[in-house]
Amino acid sequence: MRNAFAHSEYFFDTMNQNRRIILDNYNGTPWELDQIGYDDWSRRFVYSALLSYYLFNISHTKRQSLIQDLGTDVYPINLPDKKGDPL
Repeated sequence: MRNAFAHSEYFFDTMNQNRRIILDNYNGTPWELDQIGYDDWSRRFVYSALLSYYLFNISHTKRQSLIQDLGTDVYPINLPDKKGDPL
């Protein structure tokens, strides 16, 4: 569904009192949607926005209290090499 909206591969079906969005990138795989109703799409959009807000809020709160929680403002950053081993 995200790809259909990102690449403008969708259209609104309002014929015969339909209220749905047809997704043109549907390939028939079990996890894909070929269409979604306006109400279902609105619900998914709102839940996605709320999830993003709550995750951002948790991240922001943790970053604000990081020095107090860990008792330091020095943080080592371990970068792995191409094999995945620490440098």
